[in-house]
Parts: sequence; C-alpha cells; structure tokens
Amino acid sequence: MSAAPDGATKPFTIALEGVHGYLSKTLTAPELVAALESVNSGQIVVSNSPARARSAEELDWPGKEEGITDRESEILALITQGKSNAAVAELTYLSPNTVKSHIRSVYRKIGASSRTQAVLWGVEHGFTPDHRRIERWVGRR
Repeated sequence: MSAAPDGATKPFTIALEGVHGYLSKTLTAPELVAALESVNSGQIVVSNSPARARSAEELDWPGKEEGITDRESEILALITQGKSNAAVAELTYLSPNTVKSHIRSVYRKIGASSRTQAVLWGVEHGFTPDHRRIERWVGRR
C-alpha cells in the first residue's frame, strides 16, 4: 500500500501491480482506519483526494500580475522573511522537494537566478512579514 498523490488510479490497474490500497494523504483518521480494515479484509481500496482549492479570481496577492500563483506567493513571502527551505516546508505542510519546485518556478517567473535576487524582488514587491500570521502558524497567539 502507498500514499496517493492527488488523483485516483483505476482499481484493476493497481490490482495487476499487486497493490491493494491506494490512499489519499488527506484522509481523516476514521477514513484511514476504515480503508486499512477494508484492505486487511481483502478488498481493493482506491480513495480520491480532493484537489487543492483554486484561488478565487477576485482575490489578489503580491506577484499575481507576474503570474505567480497564490502558493508560490506564500513561499516567496516566507523566503523573503528569511525562512529556510526546511522551515517553509514545515510551515506549509509541503515536502522540501515541493518547496524547491515552487521556488524554481518563482525564479523563472520573476527572472531571478539566486535566492538573494528573489528576496530583493520580494521586498520590492510587497512581500513583507505579517507577524500576526507568522505567530499563528507557529502557534504563538
């Protein structure tokens, strides 16, 4: 059994590969227990995970005009605040490799070739620390 990225696979395809369960990482604890019990009883379980909610078109964020997504904007804001890739990953519940992919994408969109250039661009374009939000993320209210 393996954790599933967003999306689903056809049950007959995974059964041919010897997989008995394909579970979303977004399952709640009761859903996970039920799925594992089903797999244990011999059933093939394929869960669908909900796609990440799209940003509403009417919302605005720094960098939107440059084609930066809301998630990339969030990550650029964190590196502008001096966060390491590991800290960004922890705060956003993403893997370090996903964070790196978002950072590379931002670099391409803003024409940066280094973290320093990206941070300077961020500061010039309104990516300043929001201490209330940061404190909420780290559990200090």
